[in-house]
Amino acid sequence: QIKMATPKKKITLEYVPPEKVSNEPILVQFRNGRLKPDNLPNFGYFRSTESDDVRKKHRRVLVAETKRMQYVGKNFGPSAPRANSLCKYMVGVLDKKTGKMRVYDTNSFTMRPVVPDKDQERKDEADLSYQEKNDRLVDAFGGAKKKRAMESRLRNQVKKEALETAMGAAVEEVMKSPEKLIAPEMDSGSTIPPHNKDAATPEDVYDVETIISPEVLEALKDVAGGFVKATKEDIAQWKTEGRYPVFVLKHLATMPLEEEERLTSACQLMFLWYLLSLHGLKYSDWRRKELPLPQGMPLLVKHQLLSTFTVKADAARSRRAMPPRLKDKLVCYILVLELIIEKFRLDLNCVQKDLMMSHKRLMTLIRAVGCDVETKKVNKGVDSEIQYDRTAVLPIPFTLPDPTRGMGRKRGR
Repeated sequence: QIKMATPKKKITLEYVPPEKVSNEPILVQFRNGRLKPDNLPNFGYFRSTESDDVRKKHRRVLVAETKRMQYVGKNFGPSAPRANSLCKYMVGVLDKKTGKMRVYDTNSFTMRPVVPDKDQERKDEADLSYQEKNDRLVDAFGGAKKKRAMESRLRNQVKKEALETAMGAAVEEVMKSPEKLIAPEMDSGSTIPPHNKDAATPEDVYDVETIISPEVLEALKDVAGGFVKATKEDIAQWKTEGRYPVFVLKHLATMPLEEEERLTSACQLMFLWYLLSLHGLKYSDWRRKELPLPQGMPLLVKHQLLSTFTVKADAARSRRAMPPRLKDKLVCYILVLELIIEKFRLDLNCVQKDLMMSHKRLMTLIRAVGCDVETKKVNKGVDSEIQYDRTAVLPIPFTLPDPTRGMGRKRGR
């Protein structure tokens, strides 16, 4: 008996260009095997915003999260499938009724599990050298003598690397802008926030986004609710408890009523509190592995503060330190943010209470950010001492201190 072959149905292919596709299809495989049906992940898909860069505009990142695990896949870099540079992946979607198949460009992702780790700078096990693996074994199972030898070697290595890094950075800064040195150990080009020397108004000199980036501002909105909803009773209680700095409490009582402006103002005051908290840490606090910063500080904000104003003091124990130059930088950022909040007329008496800084040092730093200081005598009574109200004003045209000012007096002594 002979069976007749069924005639094959013709299929028409239609290529769909990427620019006409809103949701592009993707190919996904999980490195640790197929997922169980009861543990399906939620996906997030991210595209590069650098559309003008030919190499980077096609970069994509796919993230997935299940109840027990997180995954990340990229179509670029070492973790991308090796065939990505040699193959072009396409997906066809067939309409059985019309016999038409639409063909789309796609990307292939290999999803790798991500294991959460508090120390984000720690290397992957596969990337560790023989010496680093041996150090881990000694740390876990070695005797006291071997541990002391290992710690001594690591300390010497860290000191050498820190010295080389500091020397290189110092030479590079001086070579870039030698004219900006205003005093020993103080480089205005790196110590004060980015500024516009040609600004026509005080508001144009400093941009608040150079201090609080849009990403940090979004993170602050999640924790600024307490400031937004603060009542007079709350502020009075916080003042009694000494929970927040004087400047913050002063402006919490006069925040705007408009919802969006009030939220932005609350975020700025919250960020200022974080800056002042970092500045107020004592010597014993810096000896700790975890710095006693305010609870609830977003991780993004904490990372920015530590990376901008601190350095690693002990790589083996992950402790951090704040050298004098970075402490001056932190104070300058605090002063500029307070200038922006106070519309560029800043009450220095209030600032000095929060910073607990000598008058001479405060005057040096407020002038370093380009301010003039107005002084007014205040006599509060017949027998009381004469006091001074000092106000910092940002003048236009904007100028920074002359680095050669005062040198003649020093030579004449």
